[in-house]
Amino acid sequence: MKIDTLFMDHSLPLDDETGYLISRIHLEPQRIQDPGEVYDFINRSDDPVSLAKRTLYLTRNKGALIRNCPGTCHYTCCDYTILHAGTFCTMDCSYCILQAYFHPPVLQYFAGFEPVRQALQAVFLQNKIFRIGTGEYTDSLIWEKVSLMPEFLVKTFAEQQNSVLELKTKTVNIESLLNLDHNEKTILSWSLNTPEIIRSQERGTASLTARLEAARQAESKGYRLAFHFDPIVIYPGCEEQYKTVIQKF
Repeated sequence: MKIDTLFMDHSLPLDDETGYLISRIHLEPQRIQDPGEVYDFINRSDDPVSLAKRTLYLTRNKGALIRNCPGTCHYTCCDYTILHAGTFCTMDCSYCILQAYFHPPVLQYFAGFEPVRQALQAVFLQNKIFRIGTGEYTDSLIWEKVSLMPEFLVKTFAEQQNSVLELKTKTVNIESLLNLDHNEKTILSWSLNTPEIIRSQERGTASLTARLEAARQAESKGYRLAFHFDPIVIYPGCEEQYKTVIQKF
């Protein structure tokens, strides 16, 4: 994660969580009263999407932390439950819906372990199995190098029995998670594609070989794994290339 500009909501305390993140970013945050200052800063650029990938806003989630997947009209929903831990992404996939979904695009990290803990406890008490993930509005593990949140989530899910956490990524950022006691309640999940699509359309992501090696490391530590082809791209020769990817599992 290469951040050139760091904004921080004036109401956020400088605690262990935010202090750790700031120390990893190596920037002094600009304290702001109004998030409109961040939006204006990005919108003034000739290339807002590119600037937004290098601009981080530390704030709190002022909406719902946990949401049901909205699904897609006329399709069977995956029944995914969204943990809204941040927005946008530092990678640059050509097809990324996040670059069109957010207006303006803002890379936000939602600080606060206790609100997340309280929201999750309310879910854990329900008599239902939940698959909860942070990968709907951001890549789950772009934050692993700079934030304690992924580690906090793995430990929190390990303490309960009726839900699983899915951390979905195109990175290999798993180092801080490998030696945690996850109690098999965290699924480390990779979005995959063919080497040709990764090279031409998924700029700034880890290679297929690197993703699969990270998955092997995670498996050796007892983590459950998941793989997504998201999206499948149709092009000449793609059928054989996707078969080759699957054979690498």
